[in-house]
Amino acid sequence: MTPSPLSWLPLPCSPDRAEDELASGSDDQALDPVLPAALHRGSDAGEAAAAWVRELAGRQCEEEHARALGRVAEAITWASSREIIPGSEGLLAEELRYTLAADVVLGASHTTGTLPELHAGERAALVTACALAAALPSCVLGDLERELTVLAEVACAAEAGRLATAAGDARALPVPRQRTLGQEHGDPLDCLAYRRVAESAAAAFAAALHYQGGRDEEACA
Repeated sequence: MTPSPLSWLPLPCSPDRAEDELASGSDDQALDPVLPAALHRGSDAGEAAAAWVRELAGRQCEEEHARALGRVAEAITWASSREIIPGSEGLLAEELRYTLAADVVLGASHTTGTLPELHAGERAALVTACALAAALPSCVLGDLERELTVLAEVACAAEAGRLATAAGDARALPVPRQRTLGQEHGDPLDCLAYRRVAESAAAAFAAALHYQGGRDEEACA
């Protein structure tokens, strides 16, 4: 994935710009107290998703992959806050749209020759989070409050990604070798328990033979 030229953008922040635009818009919009809350909800959801992507970036051994994912986190934060401008055309900046494309899962593979270190399930969550973030600015063209609520599920995508991360980390742990009950050099208590289990099994078998009328001493042994 070619690095996106986001370096010229200021650091993302809360959707104050969107609220300013809202206040300077039509009287109906300015009097609606629900919209600022929706704007902040979208911004918070985007920041939650970006925080997870930054965790993915911090896990990368390849610096190029780390930087690529860092740009993705920045783009998610920006798209979910400063790009949501009521009264605008609802178009996402080209640089952000490129950064949030599906090939985000390839990281900087064109220069490193490797893929980012992502667990199974993280890729799908990453693409979903990016797609939802990229769609956030367009909600100003419709029912902004309702559509922002739906698109704020970018945070849910990040939570699914965290679950995939936890599952992947667990799978990577070494599997401890289970001790065999009664093993030769095991715990003495294990040996006692093993003998007790063997004695109980032999007694049960002998009782079964008795009630069946059996007299097979070899089978009992």
